[in-house]
Amino acid sequence: MSADASKPEHQLPDHLPLLAHFSPATAQQWRQLVEAELNGGSFEQKLITPTYEGIKLQPIYWPHDTDDLLALATLPGQPPFLRGSQYSSEHPWLICQAIRADSASQANRLALLAVEQGATALDLAPLDLHSLDTTLAQVDLATVTLFISAPADQTLAFAQALSTRPGAEHLHGAIGCDPLAELAVGAIADLDLTWRSMSQSTTWAAEHLPNLATIAAQGAVYYESGASAVEELAFTLASAVEQLRNLTLYGLPVALSGPRVRFSFALGTQLFMEIAKLRAARLLWSNVVAAWGLAPEKAPAVIHAQSGLRTFTIADRHVNMLRATAQAFAATVGGCTSLTITPFDAALQLPDDFSRHLAINTQHLLREESLLGAVADPGGGSWYLETLTDAVARNAWVLFQEVERQGGLVAALKNGWVQ
Repeated sequence: MSADASKPEHQLPDHLPLLAHFSPATAQQWRQLVEAELNGGSFEQKLITPTYEGIKLQPIYWPHDTDDLLALATLPGQPPFLRGSQYSSEHPWLICQAIRADSASQANRLALLAVEQGATALDLAPLDLHSLDTTLAQVDLATVTLFISAPADQTLAFAQALSTRPGAEHLHGAIGCDPLAELAVGAIADLDLTWRSMSQSTTWAAEHLPNLATIAAQGAVYYESGASAVEELAFTLASAVEQLRNLTLYGLPVALSGPRVRFSFALGTQLFMEIAKLRAARLLWSNVVAAWGLAPEKAPAVIHAQSGLRTFTIADRHVNMLRATAQAFAATVGGCTSLTITPFDAALQLPDDFSRHLAINTQHLLREESLLGAVADPGGGSWYLETLTDAVARNAWVLFQEVERQGGLVAALKNGWVQ
């Protein structure tokens, strides 16, 4: 023993550099070991997974897979906003609940209940100005974000009605609809009237309600019809571009209309693909904005995410809780601005109070207990996720360019190419 009996005579150093004694493994060495284990089986057939998006998933990813990804070096809050539109996590995503009811008075009850349970945003679909007024009774516009679905020819009237309510000067949210999503299901007849109405409501809102978006680009109609993540992203991006292009014909510069676009995407259960989709959406929108000569920081992508009903089951509805939670996890890791979790019984009926409360509480668990709201870009740096995001963005951009070659999304929908 040494003179100091409290310490062993052969004490190990605090930091033992074990890795220094081993040569770093290489991708080629790993490949050789794996092929030996396959006993002559095909590496490509056994270990590479093709996706519906046309992307081949590798069994393992390496640092060199991200060598050519230029956006990898950016920080959260920096263009092209791959890592999110915020520098920090001080303002996590909005907890949104869709309010659908048989009457305006019932919608008001559900709206107040959702706010009491912790919702910070409400998705409303009022039939007229009277039902809007009834639905919003006692709702504090200064603290609750509103997303209001309204036909283009009613948007201005709804926006003007909102501006007269207490707290309207603090109102944040969005109002309107995606006319091309309606065109996709055959619900729009007069697009010229639509563009004219949108230009009027956007111009008015820019002056009187500057934090209210009036241009919607919605991907759910494509997702629910069977689109892959790449297809949904490309067509939704094309919708935003088509709307801004037509609004310029009515005198609205992109500098005014670009910051008033709100994207909405449905969520599937392919976890990493959905994360990559939302990250790629911000990247591509920055490219579009820059191509119009507008600084990307002037119009970062505002992204709402919602559970995709395509994945919900009727036979065993409680399984939908698990699917919706996985979808919500993907949305938050992907950096959504707001999120709606569809209640697990929505495929069967108007959701009841229990299922709605559970949907809100799921978001609280993700945000406050899992601490996903405390981290900026939680998926950043993953070699797999960064590579997948890049592949989704590249494939979606190619498809978007094909839509443009068709003459834009209106032409592509009318000639049946998208369908």
